Amino acid sequence: MSDLDTDGKKPQMTTPPTPPITDALRAEARANPGGWVYAIDPEFAGVDSVPPEGIIGAWQADEAGALSGEFTPNPRYVPSPSARGWAAPTTQLERVLQLARAGHSTGEQLDQEFADADVVIFSRPEGGIFLVDAKDGGRLAYAFTDAAKAATSGYTDLTTIRGREYAESLPEGVRIALNPGSEVALVIDPADILKA
Repeated sequence: MSDLDTDGKKPQMTTPPTPPITDALRAEARANPGGWVYAIDPEFAGVDSVPPEGIIGAWQADEAGALSGEFTPNPRYVPSPSARGWAAPTTQLERVLQLARAGHSTGEQLDQEFADADVVIFSRPEGGIFLVDAKDGGRLAYAFTDAAKAATSGYTDLTTIRGREYAESLPEGVRIALNPGSEVALVIDPADILKA
């Protein structure tokens, strides 16, 4: 997996704003005077054991069980896809793509999911693979997690193919642009998919 999107830019991490203090947080503070009350990423709501990257930050409760008001952000926090405001995924491949772009999944997991998934590609009446020039001088072959994302390009001749088969069919040096033009996109090296 590449850490570059289709424009050649690295994914941007954003510092989330201080979460609002809710009645549930106040109740937790009252139940734990002198302790810490944690703001949890929505991805981990209801999970018993939240990993450090799922904790947005915390407030300390005073001895009376009231929140201090001063929020301490967690430097290890990694916003999840839902915390970033990304649209809900429509396929498992898109879910793994979002998790990988957000830093909650590995490139190897995305490579494996791509290899096993049916991806949507542009078909050509004359045959062959639809290729475009990349900004870095290389060549890209487009693949999409679903037909709706492919259709936003305006190109209507679509077909599906197993991801591994698509990676095998590409000429040497051609990379795969997954969901180009979409909110969450990524460039993948076919060799990584074939190793999965």
